[in-house]
Amino acid sequence: MDRYVARAKSAFFASPARKQLLSTVEAFHEAGKVRPRAANAWLQRLAAVSAHDVQQLFAKIPNDRITPVAVEFALKMLALNRQRLLALHEALQ
Repeated sequence: MDRYVARAKSAFFASPARKQLLSTVEAFHEAGKVRPRAANAWLQRLAAVSAHDVQQLFAKIPNDRITPVAVEFALKMLALNRQRLLALHEALQ
């Protein structure tokens, strides 16, 4: 799962000349360069959301709408992306 999340691409390019898509974290980082206060605000909000909070949201989804495997996958993916974004925030401080 770590590798899957690390390889995830956004729908954004760094520039019109660059043919390679930005990773999801790179896209956030680039957007943060344009609007650093907004990036900081979102990262602070992200830091305030616990794994328990996210689990509670998924627990509200009816069982006929999502499988336990899909819940597990989504929770792991969200946790890893949260970790990556907060690590970026720490590195930039």
